[in-house]
Amino acid sequence: MSEWGGKRKDGEAAAEREQVLPIESFRPTKVTVALLCGLGLSAFLVHRDPWATKPTSVQMVSVKSTDRRVFPNLGEQDVAQASIELWLPERPRVRLLPDGAGRHQVFADDTLLGMAEPEALDGLWSSLRMANTLRAVSPKTALPAATGGIEVVLGDEHLKLELAGPTGDGSGHYGKLMHEQDSYWVVEPEIALVLEQEPEAWLSRRLLPIEPALASRVEMVDASEGTPHLPLVLSRGADDLWRARRESGQPIAPDQPNKPVSSVNEQLLATAAVETRLARLLGASLQPFVERERVPEGSLQPWLKVTDGTGQEFSVKLGPECPGDPDLRVVDRGPGLLGCVPTMLLSPWPLTDPDSGLAESQLVPYPYARIVGVDMRRPGVQRLRRRGGGWVIEVGQDGQESREVPISEPEVYRWYTDAAGVEVALGGGTFRPTVELVFETDLGRTLRVKCGPSVAPASDPPGEGKATPASTTTPAKPQRRGTASEGKAAKPASTTTPAKPLRRRPGKDLVANTSVETGMTATVSAPAMMCQRDDGPVLRVRSPLPKNLVFTDETFRDRRLTDLAIADVRWLEVEPGPATREARQSVRKDLGVWQLDAPEHPDGGDALDEIRVEGMLAAFASVRAEQWVERPASRTRLRTIRVGRTPTRTRTSEVSLHLHEGCIADLPELDRAARVSDGDCTALLEDVLYIDPLREWLSSASSVELQVIGKAETTRLTQRNGVWYVGDTPEVVAGPLRDRLAGFDSWRAKGIAAGPPPGPAKLKLRIQRPQKPVVVLTVGDKWVQVHRAGWYYESAQAEPPSDGTKP
Repeated sequence: MSEWGGKRKDGEAAAEREQVLPIESFRPTKVTVALLCGLGLSAFLVHRDPWATKPTSVQMVSVKSTDRRVFPNLGEQDVAQASIELWLPERPRVRLLPDGAGRHQVFADDTLLGMAEPEALDGLWSSLRMANTLRAVSPKTALPAATGGIEVVLGDEHLKLELAGPTGDGSGHYGKLMHEQDSYWVVEPEIALVLEQEPEAWLSRRLLPIEPALASRVEMVDASEGTPHLPLVLSRGADDLWRARRESGQPIAPDQPNKPVSSVNEQLLATAAVETRLARLLGASLQPFVERERVPEGSLQPWLKVTDGTGQEFSVKLGPECPGDPDLRVVDRGPGLLGCVPTMLLSPWPLTDPDSGLAESQLVPYPYARIVGVDMRRPGVQRLRRRGGGWVIEVGQDGQESREVPISEPEVYRWYTDAAGVEVALGGGTFRPTVELVFETDLGRTLRVKCGPSVAPASDPPGEGKATPASTTTPAKPQRRGTASEGKAAKPASTTTPAKPLRRRPGKDLVANTSVETGMTATVSAPAMMCQRDDGPVLRVRSPLPKNLVFTDETFRDRRLTDLAIADVRWLEVEPGPATREARQSVRKDLGVWQLDAPEHPDGGDALDEIRVEGMLAAFASVRAEQWVERPASRTRLRTIRVGRTPTRTRTSEVSLHLHEGCIADLPELDRAARVSDGDCTALLEDVLYIDPLREWLSSASSVELQVIGKAETTRLTQRNGVWYVGDTPEVVAGPLRDRLAGFDSWRAKGIAAGPPPGPAKLKLRIQRPQKPVVVLTVGDKWVQVHRAGWYYESAQAEPPSDGTKP
């Protein structure tokens, strides 16, 4: 019975049992399987024929259907091994043949002309590689006689193209490829242009085919006066620095370039200056060329020899005047034609001239990463060594075994930067060494530097008169090898002279700041400082010597006073001290933008100078002690700088620093104060507002009402398209009013002070600005105040008088 309650017929039930799905009835036979396998194998052999002959080279063809390369195999070859011949009827055959040293020689038939120009050869090779055919020509076509040809030989391969004149339509030249069964083609017309060049066009006109950066040694004879002198030798050491000396060990005289003096040996030269002069010398153009038969063989004398880094030498001989031109001299750079160079290239190098720029002006020209050790031999003995990426110093009492103590790597970097960056120049005299340092590099080269005060007047440099003392120092007493300090920082081994207090009036004018040197005390009457590198000439010190050139273990102790990441700063506040009258300043960072909280300003955050704010924070984050001092009295405090930062479990949310007179920094968490650098002191004394408020207000003003205090009348000025007019009239502002506006535009503030301004007000300005608040100002002698503000801008510059005369 069906589920509907009915009964099925017997025939329907039987048919339902016999019904089978089509997929179930598919059963492939063995023949079908064999046919499918054979079909798959055939498809594989069609696409992946294992018996096919693979091509031996890349076939280079043009994208055009009828084009192809004239020399299809040159794309895989190097021109250094290629021999190229270019010929035209009734003209010498130009042959460019390799010399085995990576260069090519130019021959006219069998006559050697000289070295080939590398750029010209590369251009020819590129043209041959990319030369295309335009169309095929039937072998039965009668072609004119050959008008030139190109032959290229690469090992056993010989490629030859013969040209047979231009086609009738001028689209190309007929050509026969001798290496392809004399097949005929029409080739591009540009390929025939290379045959039109004269043999001398392929010659190199450079004096020598070497770049200054690849030269390692230069020997040069001064023959500018007609009589050769001792050769000058310039050599580049393993440290990549150039040094100069005379041939046969003869030294260079510090005052006379051609007179040897035993007290001077090698002279360190500036790499950039040497390579600039070498580029001008080696790249001199030979023009014109001269046949060798026109110059007597005995008149050619050795002049220049250059050696590259591989040891290959290039020599040049110098001859008489160039025929027909007395301003040129004949030179012989090897087999082939002679050339002529300007006589001015023969002048001697002014190695002893302080104004030539050839002497290395940096006392120690090695980069910091190259230094692996520094030995101090005078006045005491200290050894500074790089160990495992850090630095250690050997310390120990006399007679005891020394030990290595880790020191601060940033302090070593700062010390070396200051010591190596001392500017020096030729022209030094006799001096008494008080400091001797030996710098060791990772290249195995050392540099010994001795410095000290002059004991005799320095030689006057040309055009400078008497030498000006570059640094005023007196020698320090010899010190024993330092000892490692434990607990509190040890007192520096050398004595120091207290600095004159730095006084700051309202407006932060810096009156005096005497630097303190470790090992050398500054005085006004001290003689000029001199230095000497190895056994080279004595050098005048042009910049002050570092304050701690004589170092101990105390020199490299970590002297950072603060630990602050600028990205974590939330706010900055400057509180005035009892020694100043400056206004309180406060800024905060809101969504990455600095906002002004104090003092109250009509422009709000637009009055902030973010560069000065960032500079103050950078100085606050990197301030370091140059000398530890006793904590000063609170009455000398100039300001207190407070910085809020993101707090963590290991640090507080606020860091503060008290800045006192004399650049003394005092942090509450330290038990002593420190003298900081002049640069940090200046940055910490900055303000947060722009220093040109009048310029900013007037540049955006539409009108200004100017009133002299005590007078009833008011002058109204309007600004249209950057031009000031009297009222609404077309009359341009001129005379005293124009001078007054110019004075306002150039007025600069040096600080902001709190309280009432000093002295009476002279002017009152009402500045109207489009879509900005109106600014009302009172102007006095050296001050500007926003109306009813509790602070004012102060400057040393007075407001110009109304009559246009100078204040």
